[in-house]
Amino acid sequence: MYWSNCFIPTLRENPAGADTPSHQLLLRAGMVRPFAPGIYTYLPLAQRSLLKIRARIREEMEQAGAQEFYLPALHLTGTLKRLGQKEESHNSAGFSFAASSQQIFDQIAGNELRSYKQLPQVWYQIRPDFRDDSQPASGPLRLRQFTLLEAYSFDVDLSGLNRSFQLMREIFERIFSRCGLELIIAEASLPEIGALEANRFMVINNAGEETIAQCDSCSYTADLGKATSRLPAIEDEDWSEAPVEFPTPGVRTIEALTIFPGGAPAERQIKTLVYLLDGQMVLALVRGDHQLNETKLAASTGAKEILPAQPDVIKQALGAYPGSLGAVGVTRFPIIADHALKGRKNMTTGANRDDFHLRGVSLERDIKVRQWADLRTISEGEGCPACDGRLNLAGAVEIARISKLGQSVLSVLDREGKGTSVAVGNYVIVIEQILVCIVEGHYDRDGIIWPLAVAPFSVIITPVNYKEDALGEAADEIYRKLTESNIEVLLDDRDERPGVKFKDADLIGVPLRITIGSKKLQQGKVELTVRSTKESQDIDLDSVIDVAREKLKSVFVK
Repeated sequence: MYWSNCFIPTLRENPAGADTPSHQLLLRAGMVRPFAPGIYTYLPLAQRSLLKIRARIREEMEQAGAQEFYLPALHLTGTLKRLGQKEESHNSAGFSFAASSQQIFDQIAGNELRSYKQLPQVWYQIRPDFRDDSQPASGPLRLRQFTLLEAYSFDVDLSGLNRSFQLMREIFERIFSRCGLELIIAEASLPEIGALEANRFMVINNAGEETIAQCDSCSYTADLGKATSRLPAIEDEDWSEAPVEFPTPGVRTIEALTIFPGGAPAERQIKTLVYLLDGQMVLALVRGDHQLNETKLAASTGAKEILPAQPDVIKQALGAYPGSLGAVGVTRFPIIADHALKGRKNMTTGANRDDFHLRGVSLERDIKVRQWADLRTISEGEGCPACDGRLNLAGAVEIARISKLGQSVLSVLDREGKGTSVAVGNYVIVIEQILVCIVEGHYDRDGIIWPLAVAPFSVIITPVNYKEDALGEAADEIYRKLTESNIEVLLDDRDERPGVKFKDADLIGVPLRITIGSKKLQQGKVELTVRSTKESQDIDLDSVIDVAREKLKSVFVK
């Protein structure tokens, strides 16, 4: 294509409010424009790269035997309610936009799959999706609207599901490798009750809204909703008497109680948090110096809706406001406690009486814990659960997730003619996140450095003065021959200063640049520059096509 025919609105300066490299460069390179918070318009250059990412996905999925569907976006509202699916919107005709394709895939599988001989199957579609995000941040790193690869595997048993899960993991790794991404795979919290295992594909980035834990000595990696750690043992003093109430006027926080005369260190306090889990009040207990992880609370209880109880509701239920709460003597509401509290004694907690606390509390003697679970968020430097190493925390961006959902309500006949439940897996990729994370990992002070597999163009031809007959004719001829060789080329035919053209070529990040200048052309040569290394060399005009083709293969194709 000729630049003069393209819409590439580049910018010289970073726009206000663009804080991350990807946000700045995608705007400056004329690839995206903001429409609303978390919603972007993808301009032609970005669309070319997005289409290539989709092509890489389809190639790998096809090679593995996965089959692409095109499913309805409108679903019958009653069907969604029966299946427990979220409805994004509905109208008077009884249709809704669902947040998942699972119900239609399940319907097709239920109607059409009858025998183990038809399994395994991997089905997918690529569709628009939306996130209910009230405060999207970090520019395009956190989107409200995006394009989703959503895939499901169907297997006759769990061993088959394990194979499909591993296959999809390998497919995803190949996709991201071809796109030039370096990522890590983290253990993840389970997406629903009955699920067996989940992994998240993450790119390390301090601007990411996720946090992952990595061991400094082994391969252990997990998100904060799944990560566990080793804690040093704490020896408690014996306390055989019943808990003793003592006044703590004005003490409302863990920290305040640590400095209050007769108080206790944070690790010897019990923090009592009150939640409504699917409408039921529950007391969640963690150590005073630990933070409750709501994802873990949901996973351990199976709750779909988790809301912190309001102070007035807590006061009515327990007799005190937050800051003086405890679980001693509580029998009306379920109590779930973190494993770090198991066996602890001589602890201090709220007395369920404003401005009073209890000391000498033994968890197993004084509190009727219904369930013990991993509830806390790990901290930097804690011990790795898999080895003697230490855990480090890092910001990250999630671009994909794979999950073993386990046995489903679908059934087929097995080899003995008996009905058996179909095992299902779920696999998703956020396609725009790939684009953004590529930019986050491939840039320099001059602009984007696209990997060849996803670059909007492979070669840019930059004549110093296209209107000069000899330069324009040479540029057109090189353009024609490269195009005939199925190489995607952008020819900068604009009437601009050479410096402007060079800066724009670097900014949009085309992998290979062919510069045509008067002096070198008179010598029968042009200049070829590799964007990633800035390495330049003079090439004979007669051999430029072969050299460019070879350079693309040797430098960029792995």
